[in-house]
Amino acid sequence: MIMSKVNFHNPLDSSKHPYFSFILKKMDCFPNLKTIAGPLVGARLIALAGGIDKLAKLPSSTIQVLGAEKSLFRHLKTGAKPPKYGVLYQHRLVAKAKNKGRIARSLASAIAVCARVDAYKGELVAEKFLKRIEERVEHDKKRK
Repeated sequence: MIMSKVNFHNPLDSSKHPYFSFILKKMDCFPNLKTIAGPLVGARLIALAGGIDKLAKLPSSTIQVLGAEKSLFRHLKTGAKPPKYGVLYQHRLVAKAKNKGRIARSLASAIAVCARVDAYKGELVAEKFLKRIEERVEHDKKRK
């Protein structure tokens, strides 16, 4: 009985596997963005922006709400609460943070810098940004 549960595999996982490896290979061209955002979130941000050059030109406030266009326009039209995060909600640091809006804002600013460095072929800077954001998440946990 136990062995049958151990050997069970989800067919959805195997169907995602080729796409995930494809995304990993493509994201190797953007090492800073891959490090700071992760391969899946980074690829989604590039796709939503329309390319790495366009992502590099976006301000961090726009990067923060990429993927939340529907709620952004609802906010502008009806005066509802503005979105705090779009695709960035799927990032591991934002998902586990208590103050998601604050961490999403910090992450968006780091992604903006890393996308610019990757677009114009600079050196690796993502590690220090990632360390800073992780410290902010830890500080946030202790604060509340």
